[in-house]
Amino acid sequence: MAIWQPQHTIDDLQIISDILFPYLEKLSPDQWHMKTGTRDQDWTLHQVLAHLVSIAELFELATFHAFTGDALDIPNLTKREDLRAFNQSEIERLTQHTPASLIGMLRENFEQINSDIAIIEAQDYEKTVDLKIYGRPMRLRDVIDAQLSHIGVVHSYQIRPIPSLGAIWRQYPIYPMDMMSRMIDRFLRHISYTYWYDRANGLVGDIHFDFRMKGLDSWTMHITSDGAWLKHGLTDTKPLVKFTFRDSGVFYKLFTQEMTFHEAIRQAWLQIEGNYPEPLTLLSYFSPSPPKRSLPQL
Repeated sequence: MAIWQPQHTIDDLQIISDILFPYLEKLSPDQWHMKTGTRDQDWTLHQVLAHLVSIAELFELATFHAFTGDALDIPNLTKREDLRAFNQSEIERLTQHTPASLIGMLRENFEQINSDIAIIEAQDYEKTVDLKIYGRPMRLRDVIDAQLSHIGVVHSYQIRPIPSLGAIWRQYPIYPMDMMSRMIDRFLRHISYTYWYDRANGLVGDIHFDFRMKGLDSWTMHITSDGAWLKHGLTDTKPLVKFTFRDSGVFYKLFTQEMTFHEAIRQAWLQIEGNYPEPLTLLSYFSPSPPKRSLPQL
């Protein structure tokens, strides 16, 4: 993959926009009240849209503070554990708006991303902001790209523009695989900030993410007692665990909970190698929510 370039963010944001907004604007009033999953706690499409707008506003605020260097203080979001209550409060606030109004807000946010990129100098993308929902300060370029990851990967299965095709990611350009790789890269960079290192018993090592499919890149997640950092390519050192995915579709299905890891393993779509005793528990430490299980000691 080429070195990160702001133009790629602009181009990919336009593709997501061309998929997302025509779908949202055609929904009937009844469809907005439909659940996006089968569980009682699953959100309606109206609530999902409200959440997307809320996080887009939060990332835009973080972009501004990273650029200016000012501290970002949000009274009801002072630690990571506040995120669930923050999300619920924001959904309650924003669902007071009509879906049409929320669509307009999200469009404005997309336009603001383009405006931000137009004025940010290359050296400014390395500036950071301490956004309390993450485990370490976030680079400006990653704040911007996280907006694409949040809509285009994290919640892509809840927003299904063409029901027969499923999630948004199914409509990304397949040839060449550049956008697929860039979106995976954005997502992995995004979740690197969610790593709960302070609950991981000082674990140090690498996680490899590899693909059998030609045209896709590979990545290494390097974890330390202070956080996790994504590197392009696979390191030569033996990893704690290596995940090899059949293709990009399996990756997206797993990380959007469209498929379970056990299903993927059973169908030979995912291979897990390494000596770490509980690799899926380790993955659960890359989450906005606190992990529920303790990591085993090595």
